Amino acid sequence: MLVTRRRRQIVIIGDAGVGKRMLVRTFLDGIGPADAMVIRTSARVGAALTPYAMLADLARDVLGLAEDAEPHEVERRLLRALPLLYPGDESSREARTALQILGMLLGARAAAPAGEVDAETRRQTLIQLVVRVEQRLDSDKPLILFAEDVHWADQDSQELFAALLKIRTPRPILGVMTSRPDPRITSSPRISRSRSCCSRS
Repeated sequence: MLVTRRRRQIVIIGDAGVGKRMLVRTFLDGIGPADAMVIRTSARVGAALTPYAMLADLARDVLGLAEDAEPHEVERRLLRALPLLYPGDESSREARTALQILGMLLGARAAAPAGEVDAETRRQTLIQLVVRVEQRLDSDKPLILFAEDVHWADQDSQELFAALLKIRTPRPILGVMTSRPDPRITSSPRISRSRSCCSRS
């Protein structure tokens, strides 16, 4: 990955209790802060039907927000992050749309009702927003994204991350995911070409 500077994706599939999480965490423990940046997210059964729930979890991790953060705190963190993501363009339509959509995901009070933003605008805005975040991270370091229990991931999150894997960036990126056996995961052509499986012995 470091030599070719390409994106790689590994999916570890196995039943509950076979050690998927321990395997990945052992791997990540061997990577020092100077070697790569590690960003973590996870899917939960209670959010399996919530659009972009995994992305919201990832955004909370990046912004340092607790899951039960008050709406005013969500708004404060988003407004503080806006100049970092859109330097000099904080008042642009693109920036305000991103703020509105991310606010909806995280429960900010000022966010507009979901019906006021169509699904495709929301999807494209979130893709552009994630790309902006990636571009503003330390460009000299590879990025490792660890997504846990993706069998619980909502469909919108799965499609968004699949679209992000197709976007070319100069940074080496490694996606590591864990999942129980699930047709949505195992039937993906992209995953079936490069997956690693665990099973009970």
